Amino acid sequence: MSTKLNLSIVLSALLLVPALVTTTALTANQATAPGSDAAASVSAPVASDGGEIVLASAVTAVAASKKKSSVIKFTPAKVVKMAKKFAGTRYRFGGDSPSGFDCSGFTKYVYAKFGVDLPHSAWKQGKVGKRISKAKAKPGDLVITSGGSHVGIWVSKDRFIDSPRPGQVVHVRDIYTSNYIVVRIESDTSKA
Repeated sequence: MSTKLNLSIVLSALLLVPALVTTTALTANQATAPGSDAAASVSAPVASDGGEIVLASAVTAVAASKKKSSVIKFTPAKVVKMAKKFAGTRYRFGGDSPSGFDCSGFTKYVYAKFGVDLPHSAWKQGKVGKRISKAKAKPGDLVITSGGSHVGIWVSKDRFIDSPRPGQVVHVRDIYTSNYIVVRIESDTSKA
């Protein structure tokens, strides 16, 4: 087989790689647990006569790039939008689900929706992010009050959404004290 024909086969097969990866990924994802990287392990030969190694590598590279693009992206504004979906959820001591939230359980749950694992403690959440001035606060930043006794999510100047205390529900309200700090939880993809 001539080099020109061999190169033509390789190039033609490379054009088919994205379709093969997509099909393989869909089939593999149906049979595996969520979060597994079945598509990245694709190494089946696609062409023969010397093109096999190149194409198997190309399939693996395309699959790996698809995995990177599946990272959940968020902005602080998206965090507020998500938090507001749980308005009206009742307070429950130790709660960290829509069946009931305490203050840090609420912020932990909301940020988990974006792939961020916060501790279930207002004080510890204050240590996770980057402390910023109140003047630079943006919607989605954490508001930690009184040295870590309470936490909520900044909505606008002097307002936040939180799960306040027994007998109340998640809602937007005035920040009730001037003794608070603002903490920004950053994402590698926060420009989304």
